[in-house]
Amino acid sequence: FTPTEIETFTECPKRFALKYCQKVRPIKWQAHKLKNNKRTKLRLSPSDRGNLYHEILQFYDMRRDELDTVIERALFNQHLIDEDGRIKAECQLFMQNLRRDNLLRNFLFNNKESHEELSFSLNLNRFALTGQIDKLVKVNYENKDQWFIIDYKTHHVLTEQERSRLLKRFHFQMSCYALAITKKFDIPSIKSLILFTHGPTYFVFDHKQDELKEFETKLNHLHIAYLESLNSGTFPLTDEPDNCRDCAYYTDNYCGIKK
Repeated sequence: FTPTEIETFTECPKRFALKYCQKVRPIKWQAHKLKNNKRTKLRLSPSDRGNLYHEILQFYDMRRDELDTVIERALFNQHLIDEDGRIKAECQLFMQNLRRDNLLRNFLFNNKESHEELSFSLNLNRFALTGQIDKLVKVNYENKDQWFIIDYKTHHVLTEQERSRLLKRFHFQMSCYALAITKKFDIPSIKSLILFTHGPTYFVFDHKQDELKEFETKLNHLHIAYLESLNSGTFPLTDEPDNCRDCAYYTDNYCGIKK
């Protein structure tokens, strides 16, 4: 199981069944196609912009100072047309804003040790938790060396209520990452930093060892609940209305919750 799969089951077993068991995909906007059949987008949506920033952050190394090359490669990989250079200029401004923030500059560009796109697999009681983190860094934070998991988020947050709801969801995901990384690398303590590429803004989670132990127990209990649902063929709808927000299955009535 990946953190996303477990989180989906936690929020709504019905959504999990639709997405991962029945393989139902909600209808999404279709991208424009050129004659060469490449998926080319002519206008940037918030998610397009976030994905572009995500790739630039993944490959940019300030010590080599190859920002223009990295941006051009990201534009090509994301199949984005930038005839007038406006997108490239926007990306350069985004990176400048990151470098102006002392904390982000140290985390992203001046860290003491860095691991990119780090995969993990953690064996729990009866299943393996697998996934990949964007970045693991060692930095000087609060006057001591500390390990941080950095995760880039492309969400376009408009209100404080949306931010709070997203951070609650991200805390689950980051706890999965923190549990796996501390065990895999025998790290006594770790924190995580959520970087919202829109803005940019960030938020830090502190993962204490006793909390991670409780979280590990919670994951094992969730897996038991999943097996019970699978054996009975019953995946109930969520009883939390907030879990229906921004859910494509709810929006298009795949889950049957709307009458």
